[in-house]
Amino acid sequence: MNNNDPFATASSPDDAALKVVLMRYWEEQKQMEERSEDILRFRKKRAARLRRQNNAVASTRALPPEVLSLIFSYARGDPISNPTCQQDLVRLGHICSKWRNILLLVPRLWSRFTLTIKLQSGKQHGLQLLELYLNNTRDSPFSLCISFPRVYPAYNGLAGQIFQALQRHVSKVHTLKIECVPWAWVPWLSWFSSVGALEISNVVMPPAPDVSLSFIRFTRLYRLELSGSPCLRGVQLPWTQITSLTLKSMPIDLCMSLLLQCPNLTEFHTLSSRRRIENFALMPQIPDHTIQVEQLEHLSWSYEPDSTCSSYYDRLQFPSLHSLCWYSPSYRRAPSATGELYALRSLATRFPPTISQIRLFCVGSWPNDLTELLFDNSKNLQIIHFFKCSYSFVIDALPLLNRTDAQGRHIFPKLVEILIQDPEARSPNSSSRVLLEAELASRVTQMVRARDPNKTKDFSLQLVQTSGLTSKEMREAYISLKRDGHAFNVWVDTARVNSFQCVLDRERRVKAKEEIPFVDSESQLVQDLEDSGSWIVQR
Repeated sequence: MNNNDPFATASSPDDAALKVVLMRYWEEQKQMEERSEDILRFRKKRAARLRRQNNAVASTRALPPEVLSLIFSYARGDPISNPTCQQDLVRLGHICSKWRNILLLVPRLWSRFTLTIKLQSGKQHGLQLLELYLNNTRDSPFSLCISFPRVYPAYNGLAGQIFQALQRHVSKVHTLKIECVPWAWVPWLSWFSSVGALEISNVVMPPAPDVSLSFIRFTRLYRLELSGSPCLRGVQLPWTQITSLTLKSMPIDLCMSLLLQCPNLTEFHTLSSRRRIENFALMPQIPDHTIQVEQLEHLSWSYEPDSTCSSYYDRLQFPSLHSLCWYSPSYRRAPSATGELYALRSLATRFPPTISQIRLFCVGSWPNDLTELLFDNSKNLQIIHFFKCSYSFVIDALPLLNRTDAQGRHIFPKLVEILIQDPEARSPNSSSRVLLEAELASRVTQMVRARDPNKTKDFSLQLVQTSGLTSKEMREAYISLKRDGHAFNVWVDTARVNSFQCVLDRERRVKAKEEIPFVDSESQLVQDLEDSGSWIVQR
């Protein structure tokens, strides 16, 4: 006997009939529920089919995969500089199956990732997303950035979690960037011995001041960037492999020593160099004879040498130098520091004939003879850029670039581009800025018309003014030169995407809208009928 059946003990005919009725009702109810489920499934299938049909006729379906992948790369952004955009690829994959397939078939879209280490303990949420990126990147080179907080506790097992996520893909990591890495994590860098480009910034000082850092096992390393790491005085590198070296906030002695120990350097950049260090025993001594770097092609320097370091510039020689970037502190100092002027004179007199590009940053005021010496020793100059230099310096420098010889030929015949980006005025007074911009407009007009008289556009002058033009003269010069067909443009953003022409068009549209008089439609209709004479209008 089934104790769960309430009708198991029914014996009368009425109870049996009631049981039959209830059973029939339950069966009908079950059938109705099954029908409703079938209806819901049908509706879901129809909705999915309609979505697929709508996606099939969408305009984006007509785009080839190559174009869509390019759009995805722009939509994604750069995860290294903006880690918040790393979820965008996952969101794009949820749009439709075609987009998801394209995302999975383009490994370069997954080739960059930033792992931000958080202070709270436990499993890091970014590791799962990192594994997704590593799986989708396949055999493409992978760029990884590991960012630590400014204050991070000692090793707590997180290194093991990261290694577990990377152990099957560590050979894919081609570019590695580590920010604010604790000294306890430095030995774990040996995992990434296959990287080709390595950037380390703000390493926390070790307990022992004489501890050195070794990169000897990095057999593929060719580009190295070190920033704000005084503990790296004893750094050991595969010297002959390094072709690009960037040093930020490093002592000048360390910069010079590393420069001399890398014989195959083609790029050397030192930014925000500091004074000499007292304990220099870990680094080799700098020789007293001529310092010649045979293969160096690109040099960036931002150091104001003191008396103890000035002798370096007397002996520096770069026979293959192509470009020079000089970061000057003279904008905040008037007059310019003697050490900087001495260093520039020493370098300029030894310029090779191969130099073709000069980029000057934050120059306030230099003597005209120094600027003239810098240009005269660069007769094959093709490109020169002025970044955040003072108006007065740029105004004085342009005539030096526009000189001709006795036969009327330009002294710099190969000069094809001049870029002036955000010139600055020492005085915060807006009226003085207007006057300086007006004077610059006159020099620009003379320069462009003299360099390109036949309007062949073989010479271009670009002005980047993110704050906009303040003088009427520069606006008139821009309109006149553009109308005449010269290669002159004014940009209002540093990326040189938005031209000043957009600003003029917007101003013209606003002005045209203001000049349209307001006309009452009924009054205008009455006036038109009266003027036509074919209608008699009763007012």
